[in-house]
Amino acid sequence: MTTEKRADVMEGELSRDLCLDEYPQWLWDRLATFQSWRFGLFMHWGPYCQWNCIESWPLVEEDKWGRPDTLKAWTDRGRDLDRFRRDYWALNRTFNPTEFDPGVWADAAAYAGMKYVAFTTKHHDGFSMFDTRATDYRVTHPDCPFHKHPRANIAKEVFDAFRAKDFGVSCYFSKSDWHSPYYWQPGKPAPDRNPNYDTAAHPEVWRKFVEFVHAQIEELMTGYGPIALTFTTRCASFAATTGRSMCCGSMADR
Repeated sequence: MTTEKRADVMEGELSRDLCLDEYPQWLWDRLATFQSWRFGLFMHWGPYCQWNCIESWPLVEEDKWGRPDTLKAWTDRGRDLDRFRRDYWALNRTFNPTEFDPGVWADAAAYAGMKYVAFTTKHHDGFSMFDTRATDYRVTHPDCPFHKHPRANIAKEVFDAFRAKDFGVSCYFSKSDWHSPYYWQPGKPAPDRNPNYDTAAHPEVWRKFVEFVHAQIEELMTGYGPIALTFTTRCASFAATTGRSMCCGSMADR
């Protein structure tokens, strides 16, 4: 990973470190550009679509709303969360969208008058829709049948197709990763969305997770063309223990 300082990277939380009148002009300019787009396409898509299932949330024990009795994948497994989680995380082994054509999506979005796309490179379930080197749980790994397809690096294909239509590209990336053993440690209960261990008591484990997140963001920010906006989902422990944000555009954090 590069350690070179870049003028378009702000480290730390801007709301904490700077007053509004101290924000750099390039940031104001990029925010103004984003606001001028007004209408865009925010897209979640991943292996869970095989189950007609909402992304990630059914994996969380306390989020019962994500596992309604109308969800066949839930009732077919006897409402057994351990079994559901096991089979959900194995959906990468059957994910093979051979008719994937992001150009059709871009055409439809342009026809509707949209100006930007926000595509999920990774949701909380941890499956990477891009050719990351940081984990085997990715669309380009041999475990996934789609890895042989010429468009297997899905995020890159989506970004390229929409840029060809002059769209702004937004990269959605979840810092929380429930598939990572450094976030949800195997063999321990994971009742909610947070790490299932005391990160302060086990800083060496948490440090591995932070390095993993930084590595994936670095890949996205350096290997996938101009990114106008990154949308990263907030992780309380991550925000509390790190101050580093890597972004070549503007960052929205929830």
